[in-house]
Amino acid sequence: MDNNPLFRTEILGDDIDIIFNLSGRVINALFRHGISTVSDLKKVPDRETLYSIRGLGTKSVDYILSEYKRVFHNNLFSDKSEDNQFNLEGYNLSKISNTLSLVPLKSESIIKEQINKIVKIDHRKRPFDEAQKQRILELKKQYDEIGSLQGVARKIGLSKERVRQLLEKGNKFGLFSYVSIPKLKFKQLTEILTKDELIKQINSKTIIEICNKYNITLEKYFKLKKLYKIDAQVYRHNAKQEKYYNQYLEVFNQLGHHPTTTELSKKKEWRNLWHCILTNWGSMENFRFQYQITPQKMPRELSTGLADYFISRKIIREELMERIIIYLKQHGSISSVEITKNFNIKRGSVHVYINELIEKEVIYSPKGLRNRKFYLVEDR
Repeated sequence: MDNNPLFRTEILGDDIDIIFNLSGRVINALFRHGISTVSDLKKVPDRETLYSIRGLGTKSVDYILSEYKRVFHNNLFSDKSEDNQFNLEGYNLSKISNTLSLVPLKSESIIKEQINKIVKIDHRKRPFDEAQKQRILELKKQYDEIGSLQGVARKIGLSKERVRQLLEKGNKFGLFSYVSIPKLKFKQLTEILTKDELIKQINSKTIIEICNKYNITLEKYFKLKKLYKIDAQVYRHNAKQEKYYNQYLEVFNQLGHHPTTTELSKKKEWRNLWHCILTNWGSMENFRFQYQITPQKMPRELSTGLADYFISRKIIREELMERIIIYLKQHGSISSVEITKNFNIKRGSVHVYINELIEKEVIYSPKGLRNRKFYLVEDR
């Protein structure tokens, strides 16, 4: 019974956008040409007339004919001749009688196109008549009874997407209130995850953590961002800066004063904080300027301790270089490997001592080899 054409027309009416499962492009092309019902389609004399409609090609025409055959179980042009003359029935010729002489009579398609431009037919804006209202309301009633688009589509013989479009059309014209299930779920999500709550989550969690917490997909997350017009990068950057500033305050509370870069380099976690400050602010000066931090002078006891430390390091370095010179006087030459083994110095530090002795013109190397020998200048 559901596949009976009479049953379909009784429920859905005569409109081609309801009876047939046609694309929006094909429907608009037919509407522009004045074909809005099955009765109008039956008045088309032949296949060539459909080909002449702007926006319809071979595939579109074949699709229209196949839909007609699927619904009514017969061919549209089975009992018609292709030699019928062009018919202007339905057009107001009184409006265009003075302009027909200006239309070049090259083909029927050109005449039809020119007539449509003159009359300015726009069937998409035609009034929503009472019969159409009743058909859409009947469709909504079946949707309320069945509860799913797919169920209504199977009963009437339309596609699921077409049923949704018709329900959206009824909602647009104010016949009833219809919200699709995805839109309804998204609306419920916006009530749970408001803009302020989403910003709060962005400041403290990653995207994956937010999606897992609220059981949403990445698509819905980005849709929420677009809806609320949120620039997540700005909020994340501000959250990072606030985080590192709080860590800086913890260091300040431990020391009792604003730390210097020398003090920040003493502990591993403080060095990491210093690196993060340089990454997010570019320099320690920019960080201090943003939070109006005035760098304090190093406490006297701390500065005195550092001075004593540097003095002691200088004395140790000078004593080591004296020992190297004594070794050279005894053995005549020395290499960097021998300095590392005999004086228990790391290889990186060896080059520092060697370069300083070369700059002071105490030693020299006649060859440019990797493990070259060094000699005293006075023995040259």
